[in-house]
Amino acid sequence: MAETLPITIDVEAEREARDAFRWYFDRSPDAAARFEAQLGHVLAAVAEMPLRAVEVEPGVRSMLFPGFPYAVLYSVLSERIVVLAVAHMRRRPGYWRGR
Repeated sequence: MAETLPITIDVEAEREARDAFRWYFDRSPDAAARFEAQLGHVLAAVAEMPLRAVEVEPGVRSMLFPGFPYAVLYSVLSERIVVLAVAHMRRRPGYWRGR
């Protein structure tokens, strides 16, 4: 069994996840709980099989949240995985470049 790489979450990506959670929570605590659970599932899947997700740009992969218009965008480095964005997929494409 392959060893999983640790995940580092960019400060901006963490803020995006928190803002999305709050947005859902203001409308429905149940939806916010589902969003949070999906984020956990996506991060676990990334840690378990980081090369499984589609490469959207050289060195950047994207894994969608089931049931939400969000994706985790991340890079796989030799010693860790870096989450670059928790991005709403219908807003500002590519804004996360340069992180």
